Amino acid sequence: MTNEELTSSNVHDVRTQRIEVSFRTDSAETNSTVTSSELEAADDEEKAEESESHVETFRGFEQAFNQLVTENEEERVIDVALNTIHAIIRNATSNPNRRSLPMNTERFSREVASVSGGIEILKAVGFVELHDENGNSLTYQFDETTTPAWVYEALDHIRSYRIRNVNLRDMAAQAATRRLQHRRERRRRTGNSGSR
Repeated sequence: MTNEELTSSNVHDVRTQRIEVSFRTDSAETNSTVTSSELEAADDEEKAEESESHVETFRGFEQAFNQLVTENEEERVIDVALNTIHAIIRNATSNPNRRSLPMNTERFSREVASVSGGIEILKAVGFVELHDENGNSLTYQFDETTTPAWVYEALDHIRSYRIRNVNLRDMAAQAATRRLQHRRERRRRTGNSGSR
């Protein structure tokens, strides 16, 4: 049947047609009849399993992220680590030449490895630790076409946290500046009124 021969009345018939599935095992040939709705149900089940896996994997990222931002006391250390981790993930997802990262560099050790949760975040988004003659490295296991969507969500999560933190620091700095200006103004007024 060609596409032109399909009419609205027989589209339903095509969707619910039975599909003969034949497969051969070592001992015999088996025939099975499967409806297209059963295939759709199996596809839906597979999507649900992927969704559950997505949630679990993103949970792993969130745990590592929370570890980084709660177990490290210095805000500067957290900022530098998140900035570096964000750049590493962004580069790995977009550039095939940046998927492998040596772990023995001074910068990586200082900015990521020495920070609680740093390496855990990278592993949670798809980096695996490899050992070879050059030492240890982290290698991103996906490429541009296979990177799961939640990895980009993780990147957005890191970026949003950093932006929110910068905004909070800016607001705190502005409030401190206003308090200082208010104190100076009060001193100036009390100094002027006391000299009269």
